[in-house]
Amino acid sequence: MKKFLVFLLSCFSINAAIAEDLQNTVKDALANHPEVNAAINSRYSSEQELRAAQGGYLPSLNLNAEAGRKNVDDATTRAAGRNNGLTQSPNEATLSLEQNVFNGFATNSEVARQKATVDSRAWSVMNTSESTAYAVIQAYFDVLQREEFVHLAEDDLANHERIYDQIKLRTDQGVGRSGDFMQAEARLAQARNNLLTEQTNLEDAKTTFVSVTGMDPQGLSQPESIDSQLPTSLEDAKSRMEKNNPLLKSANADIEAAHQQYEASKSTFYPRVDVELSRGISNNTDTTSAHTEEWEAMVKLHYNLYQGGSDKASMNSRAYLHKQAQDVRNNTLRQLNQELRLAWTALQNARAQLPSAEEYADRSVKVRTAYQDQFSLGERTLLDLLDSENEVFSSKRRLVELRYLAMTSGYRISERTGELMNILKITPPPSGQPVDSAEDNSLPELH
Repeated sequence: MKKFLVFLLSCFSINAAIAEDLQNTVKDALANHPEVNAAINSRYSSEQELRAAQGGYLPSLNLNAEAGRKNVDDATTRAAGRNNGLTQSPNEATLSLEQNVFNGFATNSEVARQKATVDSRAWSVMNTSESTAYAVIQAYFDVLQREEFVHLAEDDLANHERIYDQIKLRTDQGVGRSGDFMQAEARLAQARNNLLTEQTNLEDAKTTFVSVTGMDPQGLSQPESIDSQLPTSLEDAKSRMEKNNPLLKSANADIEAAHQQYEASKSTFYPRVDVELSRGISNNTDTTSAHTEEWEAMVKLHYNLYQGGSDKASMNSRAYLHKQAQDVRNNTLRQLNQELRLAWTALQNARAQLPSAEEYADRSVKVRTAYQDQFSLGERTLLDLLDSENEVFSSKRRLVELRYLAMTSGYRISERTGELMNILKITPPPSGQPVDSAEDNSLPELH
């Protein structure tokens, strides 16, 4: 009984200093995880697309120049007595400055679309970070749980070995029954198999941990409880999710991007107006070998009056894409609600079962102790004693399973509500902030 109480206290111990282990594991995993880095690079790429779109507000400066040799043999050169033509070294240069004045609000819409795209990618960074953090937590808890299962299986094997030695001694002394000895052997083999199974599952859990974190699971310990930071009800959880979930925010940004793409498609129904200033110099460009200089300041208007209905069809296509983005967002909300409800139900069920599981484990230990005493007095059969050992092993294993289910469900709820990084006190990457609220939009140096 005393041993079991020590086991329970070690399972439920909470130490704020130890909590740093989980936090640092998640932080290190996020810093090097390929999926997180891929999302960050996608965000930086879309930011460059935004900067490219903003270039539409600025003028375009172009320099065209050419130089070389040419020979002209035509009626003019022949009339001048040049039967072999005229060989020249022409050169020409033109510098032009063009500024768009009006393009049907296409630039405004494109800039707004790219801003929404950057926001969508930023929220994708946050969503990937949150989901990766939860995957790390799952792997972390799975290793801890499997380690406890191995310890339970080791204790169970030690108890069966003790019973086996006791029965073997009785059999060797001629006071035991051969049936009891064979039964003890069978249960001992089962206990050994249980330990081997738990050890194999632990190795699998460690392999998953390495895959998710890129690190070996060394010195893992129980993290701090987050129960005080969880929602108080399912409705509270839904409210937090709709407000904070980055996947939902990313879907909303995609809707805005699709809307601005639709607005940009309307620009083809407007004229385009540009102002152009140019200065040109040329030498020897014709048979007169003259030096020419010219400049011009022009206002140019281009208005497509008909294009076979393509512009109208393109605009309708963008309208459908806008509706598609809304449908994707609505479906995302449905899936998030489903996952949140499942996690909430799992948490509540685990919490509800924990008191009974604790009592069951405690009672099983007491029953085993009573059966051991009664077996020594001949009041219980060996089968009763062996069954009580299995009962203790199963009850303790179920208690550990429920405890970890409650913890992982709590973290799952936090991940779906978009609060996991905040609960872990991990600062999200700057690329996880939308355009208007990002404090650092600097890009990494490209090589």
